[in-house]
Amino acid sequence: MRSPASRLGLSGPAILAVALAFAAMVGSAPGQSFMIAVFIDDMLEGTGLSRTTFSGLYAAGTIVSAFVSVAIGRYSDRVGLAASWAVVCVGLIGAIMIGSAASGAVLVFIALSGLRSFGQGALPLVGTILVARSLGSKRGRGLSAAMFGHTAAGMALPPLVTLLIVGVGWRSAMQILAAAVAVLILPLAFAVRRVTRAPIEPDEEGIDDPTRWPEPLRISRRLKGMEIPTRGVATLLGVFAVPGLILTGLTFHAVSLLSRNGLDSTEAALALTVMAGMHAIGVIVAGVLADRVSPRVMLTMMSGTLLGGTALLLSSQTASAYIAFAVLGITTGLFLVANGVVWARTYGTHRLGRIQGLGFAAMISGSAMGPLPLAISRSIFDSYVPGIVAFAGLAALTLSVTIIRREPTTPTRAA
Repeated sequence: MRSPASRLGLSGPAILAVALAFAAMVGSAPGQSFMIAVFIDDMLEGTGLSRTTFSGLYAAGTIVSAFVSVAIGRYSDRVGLAASWAVVCVGLIGAIMIGSAASGAVLVFIALSGLRSFGQGALPLVGTILVARSLGSKRGRGLSAAMFGHTAAGMALPPLVTLLIVGVGWRSAMQILAAAVAVLILPLAFAVRRVTRAPIEPDEEGIDDPTRWPEPLRISRRLKGMEIPTRGVATLLGVFAVPGLILTGLTFHAVSLLSRNGLDSTEAALALTVMAGMHAIGVIVAGVLADRVSPRVMLTMMSGTLLGGTALLLSSQTASAYIAFAVLGITTGLFLVANGVVWARTYGTHRLGRIQGLGFAAMISGSAMGPLPLAISRSIFDSYVPGIVAFAGLAALTLSVTIIRREPTTPTRAA
């Protein structure tokens, strides 16, 4: 019987790269929203902060993580992925420990910034770069398999950590989480080093040769020699920021938003469950497509499903709500895999960290701002409809851009 890795067409160091990326997704859990949510109520009671203040600190910490993603991406280009893995894990462990000792707004902000920066942002970034560099034209399937580490963590860890909090208290639970990262995730830096020293898959000619791929950054004379994105990269950053904005905004306000479709809180939760299930399907489909179609087709499908799912929410029918969130679940899968594959497919893997870090920063920045437009719409118009219309307009614009943009000429295309 063939193993799952064999079915993906992977072998040797490539399999190890996928396994490490899977571990990175699992290890990022302390900085993910689903894990922080488990601690919120106890942290509010323990620190004396209001929910509004905590939410503001959380948003600010998420924005900080976008800048850290850029820095870690560049750092990985200079010192390598193994050292980056170790630094990120140490940063995550430190953030968790600060969170366990937090007693006021300052420490909470530092803890949330660290959790979002090193957990939600940097550790998945390192795992993504590892797969993109190691797997050649099979990176889509490899990244798709690795993404299930996030799904597995989201399903298994919140109930386990909840039991831990009940048993030993939230501060001790955080300390145990920090110890788990130190024992289970940090030592994997040695395995990362082994992967990065192995030859890359020989199925993409010149993938690491900078002379055979478009240059993603250019030197700005006005900014005293600073590297800035080219027009093509800036366009892609906008394309990846919009899904993060829309998907986070719609998910954040889902229960309240779906009430206009006649759904109560339980039925709205079911719609989110449907979205999560379709997300898993979307990841699988995206992994296969990413290795077989051009980046333009991949991005067009992502933008098209984003527009379709958002537009369906303009209907007040109950069935439309479920269909909309099913489509948006597929969009999420396409979005995450595309952001991990398109950069290498378009610009090669030489110094990939600097450009992949920008892609993660765009995704994170969009997500951080996502809840705001719908909140403003509800506040001003007493309705989510204007906000949804604005989201649909953004999705339509993104779809248009992905269709008409010119792809830089590259020497190879995945088979």
